[in-house]
Amino acid sequence: MPTPANVGVYRIGIHTVLGEPGVALDHARAVNHHLLPTPERQARYCIDIARAWEQHGRPNQAVLALLAAERVAPQKISRPSVAAMVSGMLYGPGPTPAELRALAVRRGIA
Repeated sequence: MPTPANVGVYRIGIHTVLGEPGVALDHARAVNHHLLPTPERQARYCIDIARAWEQHGRPNQAVLALLAAERVAPQKISRPSVAAMVSGMLYGPGPTPAELRALAVRRGIA
């Protein structure tokens, strides 16, 4: 049976894929991530928030969310889709948050 927290995580991901990061972040605020049943689900929540922040043009917040995901389930950061997001932020236009480069090195992305 799906829990409200798990449904909230799916909503974040759906709105991020639809290119609606503001709506995704609104859903994120409503999720009590402490109720997510596993570290993997908690990491997924953080990664989806990172994607939303990155789309919203807030790389510093995206990096903070990725660091939170790394703390709870470090293996999730090395997934190809996450590595692609990190690489895009690392080598894309605009300033690169210092923590992003360190995260990329730790996870073997850079």
